Amino acid sequence: MFRKSLILLILGVLLIANTIYLLLTSNPHMGHVFQFIVALSLIIYSIFNEKIDKKIRILINLFSLLPLGIMAFLFIYGNHQQVDFQEEVVIVLGAGLRGSEVTPHLSRRLDRTVDYFRKNPHVYIIVCGGLGERQLITEAEAMESYLISKGIPPSRIIREPYSTSTYENLLYAKEILRENFSEEVRVALISNDFHIYRATALAESLGLDVYPLGASTPLSSWVLNYLRETIAVLRLWIF
Repeated sequence: MFRKSLILLILGVLLIANTIYLLLTSNPHMGHVFQFIVALSLIIYSIFNEKIDKKIRILINLFSLLPLGIMAFLFIYGNHQQVDFQEEVVIVLGAGLRGSEVTPHLSRRLDRTVDYFRKNPHVYIIVCGGLGERQLITEAEAMESYLISKGIPPSRIIREPYSTSTYENLLYAKEILRENFSEEVRVALISNDFHIYRATALAESLGLDVYPLGASTPLSSWVLNYLRETIAVLRLWIF
């Protein structure tokens, strides 16, 4: 029991340290709050673990299986490749900027796009994202510049510079598809692995038939993003 409490305490402290690091190196969002709450809960539970009634401990352990199960599902779904590299269009979802520079999450999505383009150089790429808080340019502009620097021809890139959420990313990208491509167009969807399931579900709710392709998530923010996405998925399922 002491060893378990010590492990939980260390894990909680590490998560708080990681939360502080991410606050200093990325744009703050609710994911930081979720991770801090989880970290604090682990520390409190590790300290008072032996004083908690056994039945309550069992309930807590069972309750913790739900988010862990959802995280495992999101990871498996996000890393199951569903494209065949015959798609005509790739939609790349935005993920925030720091000034005018893409974030590590967004660079992973864009690098995945570059890899895809090398296997299918005839594809068109829709980069999605408007102007967010503390951003100097739109996400779409930054994404286009990044892709061009990696050798993607500008003629293959279409900017969607107005959206401010995943839903709007997909909604406005759908308008671009409707205006420029046939109804039978095959579309790949790229985002980080933790985000692929919800993004695909939202796309389908808009009538978009997409083939998802997940990009890896930076290890330093893995827990934070999977925690935040777990909450988002629960909201999606409930509401």
